Amino acid sequence: MARARLTDAEEAELVDELARALEAVVDTSGCRDMLSLYLLATQQPRREFLADDPWGRSAPPLSPRLAGMVKGSRSKYGALAAWRHAVLWREVRDRVDPHFCEAMDVLYFGPYAENAPPYAWTRRSSEAPGADRFSGPNELDRFAREGCWSTVQVLREVARSGGGSVRDEARRAFVRAGVKRSLRDVLRLEEQWEDDSDD
Repeated sequence: MARARLTDAEEAELVDELARALEAVVDTSGCRDMLSLYLLATQQPRREFLADDPWGRSAPPLSPRLAGMVKGSRSKYGALAAWRHAVLWREVRDRVDPHFCEAMDVLYFGPYAENAPPYAWTRRSSEAPGADRFSGPNELDRFAREGCWSTVQVLREVARSGGGSVRDEARRAFVRAGVKRSLRDVLRLEEQWEDDSDD
């Protein structure tokens, strides 16, 4: 039996939402590679739910840097792109403690002009815009990890909730792309992830 499809209007609305959030990811991070990495991370839900996938027709070629990465690294940074996208798209920062959110913003949602791995500031990067608002790199790192873990938990809730329509299923599929296990390494959430093995 054939799977139900999104209506043309639902698909157009979803594509518009995804595109706006993807533009915000690239703009806030300053990393052009986030576009290609996001598209790699969301191949499956795009294939499954978008009959008229605009990125499938006109996806930019991988940069030499991305093409030269081993598959595991592309997967890890793809998960980072999909997580950033889901956080912005589903507006989950509003549901995170403001102090944790501020630290998370410094490391992961502020401009990182190098457009190179790790595609984010590290806690040792005192030159990160806003890092001076924290007592030191340990506080920045701890607060950012708490904020990141909070967003993962919220996104998991979002991926489990909603109705049974195709529209709801499609949105959940794109959110799930942002909470894959490969994300735990790039956000350094190994300990927290072990506490909740559900993807």
